Amino acid sequence: MPTMWKQQLLEDGADPCAADDKGRTALHFASCNGNDQIVQLLLDHGADPNQRDGLGNTPLHLAACTNHVPVITTLLRGGARVDALDRAGRTPLHLAKSKLNILQEGHSQCLEAVRLEVKQIIQMLREYLERLGRHEQRERLDDLCTRLQMTSTKEQVDEVTDLLASFTSLSLQMQNMEKRGKQELREEAGDVVAEARNRSNSRTGSQAKECRRPPEAAKGKEMDSPFRTSGRDQPADTLTLAQRDFRF
Repeated sequence: MPTMWKQQLLEDGADPCAADDKGRTALHFASCNGNDQIVQLLLDHGADPNQRDGLGNTPLHLAACTNHVPVITTLLRGGARVDALDRAGRTPLHLAKSKLNILQEGHSQCLEAVRLEVKQIIQMLREYLERLGRHEQRERLDDLCTRLQMTSTKEQVDEVTDLLASFTSLSLQMQNMEKRGKQELREEAGDVVAEARNRSNSRTGSQAKECRRPPEAAKGKEMDSPFRTSGRDQPADTLTLAQRDFRF
């Protein structure tokens, strides 16, 4: 369908977020196919760049997996989350590493095809790391891109590919370390909150126990006596009727 017709459908009220039975939207298909013009059109009409399909993939995952760099750039600018995970827990960084592994194992591709794919991966990672705020790592990718442009043999391209694979693995390790650090901080915060709650509950229980404790019997309380009236001692020089009756 021509782009003009698709634009007319969207302007007539077609839902850009409508999905098929597998959860795939028009943005998923356009991203996977590398149609940057359609991706931008869908985003302009309200398509969700973070909507997941039935497998948990966002349009960004599909664009990264197929190395459509212009689409990745458009999605990132359109609000795609760089920390979004698919159901296997992978980020675009994981997908880039998988693609590099395939390139390292392949032997039948021509020089220009390999160089083009490596360049696309570098550009994808540059956009990804830029959104993460990792400017130093982005500069290292710029150096690799410059080095790639100077290659003239398959061996030189393979060397850049190996360096890029090492860079990607290191970036993944850093990402995992950051996640573990955040998890440890959350656990420590949870322990502090739990300890404070336990102390609070302990104090509340002690106070409630004090309130329920019966008053102690008055010390030295004397037993009722027939020689006392109204709970008060009679004066020493006064005798009650009962005392006079028992005098001899």
